[in-house]
Amino acid sequence: MPFDRSSIDRMNGYYTDYPVVYFLNNDTTVYIGETVAVRNRMRDHLNNSERKALKKMSLIIHEKFNRSATYNIETKLINYFLADERYKLQNKSQTVNSVMHNYYEKKYFMRNCLKIYGTSY
Repeated sequence: MPFDRSSIDRMNGYYTDYPVVYFLNNDTTVYIGETVAVRNRMRDHLNNSERKALKKMSLIIHEKFNRSATYNIETKLINYFLADERYKLQNKSQTVNSVMHNYYEKKYFMRNCLKIYGTSY
């Protein structure tokens, strides 16, 4: 959806106060993040001069998400985007050297998250 105040104001559903992973991007640049308060986080990003240049917003939601799962998925996606080199990343906070602790249903998320990208776990 468009990354603008109107789209943010129209957000509804259980994911608005639930863990999500998100992308903000334009044709050349991407920001990947995770949050439990997506409306507030998107409003914060709209006030950031670097993020204002990003035009699209995508949410990755799942009924089983928890904070550890979204953090882990965010980290993996950042690493995938770094390796792909198609987009310039605005955030590189999590990198290959990050170690993720064990968490509830980690194997489920690792298996299903990586399957999406054609990689086996």
